[in-house]
Amino acid sequence: MATISFHNEGDKARRAHNIRDPKVIEKEPHINPSGEHEIWIDEKPRDAYHRLFDDSLQEYNERQTRPERRIKNYFNHISKDGKKHLLYEVVVSVGSLRNPIDRTTGKSVLWEFVEGWTKRNPNLELIGAYYHADEEGVPHIHLDYIPVAHGYTNGMETQTGLVRAYKEMGIEKTERQTAQIQWEKRECDELERICNSYGITVEHPLEEGRHHIRTEDYKMRKELERVTEERNKAVIEAEHARSSALQAAEEAITRRQEAMKAKKERNLVLQQLEAARHESEDAVNETMNARKSAEEAKEKAIRAEKEAENARTETEKIKKDYSQAAESFNKLVRLYNSLLSAAKSLGITVDEKRFEKQHEIGR
Repeated sequence: MATISFHNEGDKARRAHNIRDPKVIEKEPHINPSGEHEIWIDEKPRDAYHRLFDDSLQEYNERQTRPERRIKNYFNHISKDGKKHLLYEVVVSVGSLRNPIDRTTGKSVLWEFVEGWTKRNPNLELIGAYYHADEEGVPHIHLDYIPVAHGYTNGMETQTGLVRAYKEMGIEKTERQTAQIQWEKRECDELERICNSYGITVEHPLEEGRHHIRTEDYKMRKELERVTEERNKAVIEAEHARSSALQAAEEAITRRQEAMKAKKERNLVLQQLEAARHESEDAVNETMNARKSAEEAKEKAIRAEKEAENARTETEKIKKDYSQAAESFNKLVRLYNSLLSAAKSLGITVDEKRFEKQHEIGR
């Protein structure tokens, strides 16, 4: 005869304890450092969230027209949600300290229970399975899982949600039992079936109507629960601190990227201002050169105008001198003609051809 234990610890999954992180187990004296422990399945919760929800997250964000409604990181988003849990954990064992079973057989039972998990629970994504035979008490396994539900119309189409995940697996609340209780009973029945296949008969000392619970067994169970609770309290602060540190690091990286982007944009603006300043200086220089050229052209025009005025004055003077010379010449011609007439009247012979030749030269 043997007993089985299926203890649901809700959201108290402690990966650092389960994988036997030296920094954590050194604070837990109930763990034997040389004892047997195995990691059957282990995926970091953050990585699992990316694998399970990134496609739905991308599809959701692409539909949003307002940036503030977009979700940057679904893991961080759920960690800040007071109504949802990132993941859940159950602890499963076969046998008791008072009535232990063969360790190899017990380990095989637990292994087979884990192997059939995904088929039984397609919406409870198993991301951690850890076998511990190095603690006080009977060997047991920790199973960490993430509820995955589909068909949401508000928010992402695929989200984490325990009640909806149960519903997709055909388990719903009734008037007498919650979906959680029904699921735990189903898992216990499967564990008992596996035990029976190995020839292990399971007793139910805590079943309703049975009053022959052995005091020693009860005390050992309570002691195991107490030790487990103390272990959880010792680890929870370290896990929360790690989560906070990761979140702070991500926020710091985001701020640094934004600062680098702002610096790059500032440098680009400075470069544009510098280029504009050079262009402005070039334009000023070109304007100055154009103004200088215009002034030189103006000076040349003034000089040309003065020269033209001087030329006009000189021309007028020449014309005046010519007019005076012509008038004097005409007077001489008239005087010649008068003298010529007078000479003819007095019978004086005059060489008219010579005089006309000189007259032509004068003209």
